[in-house]
Parts: sequence; structure tokens; C-alpha cells
Amino acid sequence: MEEHKFDIRTLERKLDQNLITKEEYDKYLKSLEDAEDQSTKIEAKFEKGVYNKAK
Repeated sequence: MEEHKFDIRTLERKLDQNLITKEEYDKYLKSLEDAEDQSTKIEAKFEKGVYNKAK
């Protein structure tokens, strides 16, 4: 599948190993549909130290 080829978790390694080119990746990004109309805007406030307290 094409989307697995450009998986963000392995992208940097594939670029470093010349398994894909920056041009191929740019072309893939341009081919993606804009899905903004399917999104929901949210507001979030991050509090310093909250994560550490949960541990």
C-alpha cells in the first residue's frame, strides 16, 4: 500500500537510506485530499506538571 511507504514513523529512515526520495514524498503529500471539513476544532489548555502528578 502506498500510504505505508510514507508512514511518518519510518519516513526519516527511508529517506536516509534512499528508499524514497524527498520528491516522492512531496508528490505523495500533494496527492492527499484536504479533510478539514471532516475535522472538529477543539480547544485545549495544557497545565505544567499535570502529567507528572498522574504517575
